[in-house]
Amino acid sequence: STHLYAVSAKGGTPRRVTSGPIALFAVQGSRCSKDLAIVRCEHADAGTVARLDPATGAVTPLAQPNRELFGTLEVGEPDEFWIDMPEGHRVQCWMLKPPNADRRKKHPMVLEIHGGPRIQYGACYFHEFQVLASAGFYVLFSNPRGAQGYGEEFTRAIVQDWGGPDYEDLMRVVDESLRRYPEIDPDRLGVTGGSYGGYMTNWIVGHTDRFKAAVTHRSVVEISPLLLAGDFSDDSVPEFGDQPWRNSEGFRRMSPLTYVENIKTPLLITHSLE
Repeated sequence: STHLYAVSAKGGTPRRVTSGPIALFAVQGSRCSKDLAIVRCEHADAGTVARLDPATGAVTPLAQPNRELFGTLEVGEPDEFWIDMPEGHRVQCWMLKPPNADRRKKHPMVLEIHGGPRIQYGACYFHEFQVLASAGFYVLFSNPRGAQGYGEEFTRAIVQDWGGPDYEDLMRVVDESLRRYPEIDPDRLGVTGGSYGGYMTNWIVGHTDRFKAAVTHRSVVEISPLLLAGDFSDDSVPEFGDQPWRNSEGFRRMSPLTYVENIKTPLLITHSLE
């Protein structure tokens, strides 16, 4: 979640003003009122403009552009859970279930992987997740090592090791989800993601055949072209250990293209101009 905190101009202990699973996108004050204008969203709220009383934390909605539409749709709230990993860290996860899912039957599941990798999933509406759930899929999303929000050590765990700790965490997240939700059919698993999530989708299908289908969006298949043409150019040495014009062993090791001959999973590749 993204919360608002208040602290005296003279210093002191910050006080959290907002509460609950929310993402706060914007805050604006006014000389004419002690209240604040905010833009917030939640798992089942694509965006609300509201008035926030910073003294009490009370939120009064002012504009909910999607309220009428959402009233006609099945928009679900995911289950949230944490998984303890053998290295000592924890991974935060969410499972969005289909509307009125019958736990006596078997259901397919899609693993969704975030971009970045310096980013995080959280209390935010994802249209794609809701569409998949309404089509009958369980939708699993999580923040494996490499994500932000859990400390510098957690974020830096994949430096010069893309496809290492992140892959381990994602496979463990799938394993634990199958244990927690026995109604998920282990023979009907899918995987998808965009940008870095597309990189990890490519990596996964080159390292395991457990997924029956995969969709990779605007993805990375080789590290060097990413560094020469993308927004990682200044980070090539600290992030990957070498300059992109060199025939680096690390680049080959961390590039999904290196393992393309291992891919047996049907893989749909979607890309976009620029």
